[in-house]
Amino acid sequence: MKKLSRWYYQRQALSAFSAGNYEQALENYAELEKIEERRMGTRHNIGLCYLALSRHEEAEKCFLDEIETYGPAFARLKTIADMYYAWGKRTKALKYYKAAAKECTDDTELRLITRRIEIASDPARFERVSEANAAHKKGNELLQAGKVDDAFDSFRDAVKADPTSFQSMNNLGAIAMNRRKNPAAAAAFFEAASRLSPLPSIKRNLERARSMAESGHQSEKS
Repeated sequence: MKKLSRWYYQRQALSAFSAGNYEQALENYAELEKIEERRMGTRHNIGLCYLALSRHEEAEKCFLDEIETYGPAFARLKTIADMYYAWGKRTKALKYYKAAAKECTDDTELRLITRRIEIASDPARFERVSEANAAHKKGNELLQAGKVDDAFDSFRDAVKADPTSFQSMNNLGAIAMNRRKNPAAAAAFFEAASRLSPLPSIKRNLERARSMAESGHQSEKS
């Protein structure tokens, strides 16, 4: 019975998280912790939910607890470094990116970490990260409102402010491919994003854009 309940709450939590229902995911993870309080990965996942909700202090506590309990594995170090980077905690981001770099075995991940170490090492450059985050958020809001060209400009501003904003690069590619019907321009954005993130979704976007470009889809403005 305990095993079945654990499976149920874990599946419900993951499903809610994937759908962006982070509060619901937290509720299911809370039930999961009642069944098995110290299961490896649960506190990390709870931290991700808090992070998605911009509840940074609570996310920080979960991530640090997971590191203290189970050790400084790469994924844990990289996640908390990313959180501090987005949160504007320059010295802490620098500390954990340097630690993550020592554990990193993936060239793409290391490329992103190295660039973020360079940015976090320079207070003036790091100040622009908050500008990039604001521009990215604004771009998402504009896109949801159907203001595609304005969203494109906001995502482009985000990349100018933070050249490691692969999420904004991916969104620029999506607009170029799906809205502007310019797969060649989209492929360039996706390729830039793929050099900083190993996410399968970005690689799929790149492959699709290249395929569309090769098959001769008409191009509009870039």
